[in-house]
Parts: sequence; C-alpha cells; structure tokens
Amino acid sequence: MDPDQELADSLHVDLGWLARCTDLLRDRPQLTFYGPPGTGKTYIAKTLARHLAGPDNVTIVQFHPAYSYEDFFEGFRPTPRSDGQVGFELKPGPMRRLTDRARTHPDQLFVLVVDEINRGTLPRFLGSCTSCSDTVTRQLI
Repeated sequence: MDPDQELADSLHVDLGWLARCTDLLRDRPQLTFYGPPGTGKTYIAKTLARHLAGPDNVTIVQFHPAYSYEDFFEGFRPTPRSDGQVGFELKPGPMRRLTDRARTHPDQLFVLVVDEINRGTLPRFLGSCTSCSDTVTRQLI
C-alpha cells in the first residue's frame, strides 16, 4: 500500500519524501534512517512499516551492546525442568520467528525494524546471516 497524505501528515513529513522511501524499499528492501537522537526516526520506521505490512507482520528489535546472534536469530536459553533443575532449550529469536512466518505466508509482506543498529558490532548480532547475504551478493556479481 502506498503512503497517502494522511500518513505523511501524521508523521509530519512530506508525502514526496515518504513515497521515495517506499520506492526505495521496493527497489532494495532495506532502508536506513539516520540523524540526531530524538528526531523521530524510529517512530517513522515503525509507522511506515505498519502501514505497508500491517501491524501483525512487523517485528521491532532494539539492539544494545549485550545483544547477540543467539538473541537475534536463535540460541539455547535456560528453562526450568519439572525436577527443579535448569535445562536448556533452543529458542527462536525475533528474526527466526519473522522468517518462519514469512516462509509460511509468502504472499504477505513482513518487515523487521531494527532500532539502535549502531550500538554494537553487527557481526555479533547477525552472525551467519551476514554469510548468507554475502553469498547472495557474490552470486549477483
């Protein structure tokens, strides 16, 4: 769904700029907003994502220095067992849950909004996800 004047007005941005953002997302499905803190980047990203994909198909993740691949994609997490001990289970992270939903609903649009992407080391967050994108890039060259 294309942005309309009502959405632009609610975000206090120009409709042309919002339409360019949407066009960029269609051309290459990633978009980075940058600027000083407190200028509405996250709010615009969340609102635009919900407008384009619907509120149920948007996942929002906020990176922080302690965040890791196990948090973002999947990892073993402590879980209580019936005998009172602690065991470990492989638990999906937000990226894994989003990709699993997208795989089962290929006709729908899904959006991942990453807030504070500059707060740590991307390879630590993305892990082998960067290898997958490198492979796709190498195949395109």
